[in-house]
Amino acid sequence: MFAGQSAVNDDDRMSFRELFGVDAHVGEAPSPCIQICIIEPEDGLCVGCARTLDEIANWGTMSNEARRAVLKSLPLRRPKDTKLD
Repeated sequence: MFAGQSAVNDDDRMSFRELFGVDAHVGEAPSPCIQICIIEPEDGLCVGCARTLDEIANWGTMSNEARRAVLKSLPLRRPKDTKLD
């Protein structure tokens, strides 16, 4: 298997709705997850998406308004020059 390749066939994957309990419509706030899930002990934020553990855990049950508030706050949590290696 090569980097970025999955052992799971697309047919075996759960739909967005099955995973998160909502449809991935244009009007819904998308998850900021980029599959780099490491919580930094210094600030408690995910290296990939800059959310807290509580925000990550509750994302599936948060209202669209609450999700958008989190999304709006994310750029303020990390300097623009932060690079993901």
